[in-house]
Amino acid sequence: MSSEEIVALLRPFNRHLNLTDLATLEPWLRQNSNAHPVISKLLNVVLAIKYDQEVTGQELEDLRERIERAIDSLESPMPRMPLDQHGQPLRIPARNLVRNIEKTFDQLSGICLGVLADGKVSTEEAIAFRKWSVEFDEANHGWPFDVIRQRVERIFEDEVVSDEEREELADIMRQIIGQPAGENVARDRSTQLPFDDPMPRVAFTGSGFIPTGKFAYGTRRKVEAAIVAKGGIFEDKMPTFSTSYLVIGEFVSRDWLTTQYGRKIERAVEIREKGGALSIISEKHFVDHL
Repeated sequence: MSSEEIVALLRPFNRHLNLTDLATLEPWLRQNSNAHPVISKLLNVVLAIKYDQEVTGQELEDLRERIERAIDSLESPMPRMPLDQHGQPLRIPARNLVRNIEKTFDQLSGICLGVLADGKVSTEEAIAFRKWSVEFDEANHGWPFDVIRQRVERIFEDEVVSDEEREELADIMRQIIGQPAGENVARDRSTQLPFDDPMPRVAFTGSGFIPTGKFAYGTRRKVEAAIVAKGGIFEDKMPTFSTSYLVIGEFVSRDWLTTQYGRKIERAVEIREKGGALSIISEKHFVDHL
């Protein structure tokens, strides 16, 4: 199955996803799980969501975002290391290697955040993470993915994952996202971020808002609806000099530079430092003005 065919089949689920859509998507993912790594990854996510037999709106939104990232990866695949006639890696510009590693590490961080959302690693999640670690290592040929894979493979040496080994896997994931042991990622609040000090009064009418991160207020669609209802403009893009507010969701890793949300935050800081009229505010400050 080609990347184009997979994108065409996944795209309707990227626009909207409810329980009926999930019931349609799961059998297709099961049937085609061996056709492409992206499909097997999405199936693992679906199985993890349904593991406790209760599917929340936030879990559906998280799955939709994963589908969106899967489509992006299929339409703009990360280049593999080019090889010479002897099968040895060719030298490529260091900046490209760094960019590729950063992009892939963001993806891995996102997976870890999802797995650790409930503070534990199930057997199914452990098996899925092992598969992901192999795929990330094979796609990137080097640090830090080779080290992560070696640690995971040691855990699976006897093909049985004990409670102690699941906790070791959780510790590996915490190290990847910069989360101290004993903390629940769902309570890892955005307290060490570059907010405006003091945060300004929020004027909604005609102002452009870019939300980033996970919101305690609700799903991305709920946040968008709140912005529009107050006369604001919801912007689903990187911040620009025309953006008025970057709103950072309550649940963002403290080590935000290595998360998938960090790029928008970095860009907003750059704009602000260059004199742009962009304010970086917390979810609580945003909600207080609704």
